Amino acid sequence: MKKSLILLCSIFLLSFVLNGCTQGESPVSSAVLSSAPESFSVVLTKEEISKETVFRKTAAADGEIVLTGELIERIEAKHSQGSSPNGYDITFHLTEEGSKQLAEGSSEIVKEEQELSIWGKDGIITSAKMTEPITDGTFVLSGSYGEEEARQYMDQFAK
Repeated sequence: MKKSLILLCSIFLLSFVLNGCTQGESPVSSAVLSSAPESFSVVLTKEEISKETVFRKTAAADGEIVLTGELIERIEAKHSQGSSPNGYDITFHLTEEGSKQLAEGSSEIVKEEQELSIWGKDGIITSAKMTEPITDGTFVLSGSYGEEEARQYMDQFAK
């Protein structure tokens, strides 16, 4: 079984290399496979992040914008190292200005007992009630996502 899976992944990668990416292909489909064939890792750099990626106060489409895609340095999706070892984490690394904005905005959200929502190209991706402000410039959506769901989220964050 393991040999079959490794062979299948090898064929996929070889096909990908020989055929190249086609126009209109998902930006995340070219994910770098890790040593374990069942896991993947994707990194979107500042230049690859959609400007439509926003963090909002509340889950409403017209909720106050707390942070925009321009202030995100990179977004990473990788196998969770935390409490959900079979899931994937999506980590947002913010610029210095983004870190300040999210610290202020998330402090207000906690004080007002609101939600923080994250929006992508096609609308809301997730929202959650906050209990503590985010002050260190890093925000993690933790490991309850399967590989396909993590890929879909990363597609939403990509240009």
